[in-house]
Amino acid sequence: MDDKTRVLAEMLEGDLSISLLYTKDGHIYPLRGSGIGPLLNLYLANGRIEDFYIADKVVGRAAAYLMKALGAKGVYAHLLAEPARAYLKANDIPVAYKILTPYIENRKKDGLCPFEAALAGIEDEKEAIEAIKKKAAELFGQGGKGKS
Repeated sequence: MDDKTRVLAEMLEGDLSISLLYTKDGHIYPLRGSGIGPLLNLYLANGRIEDFYIADKVVGRAAAYLMKALGAKGVYAHLLAEPARAYLKANDIPVAYKILTPYIENRKKDGLCPFEAALAGIEDEKEAIEAIKKKAAELFGQGGKGKS
């Protein structure tokens, strides 16, 4: 794990109120919220950020697609799904984690996360981003903006 990612990981693990952190140009930005909402909102507000590092509590395949689309150079996850790990590694994005899991569960813990399910059979990044936005619009309304 590089130094920038390590600092973010330590901050994320030390503050339960933060759902994700990212660093850009020497500044650290904490985001609060639940689920994929803060990450999706970051993407919708900024598009591609380039050359930044990110730490998130939960990273599944949907989050990994958003992180790559944003231009992440390094990722830390408290909980990382194996498909997300494989996707990030295949795209040469270094990833570190505390816990590796086969998949991300839904909030009820009785099945797959709806965002992960929405990506079934999708491999193309643009299609994946559109599927994520469509699922967010179904779940949250407001043009796909997630809860935050």
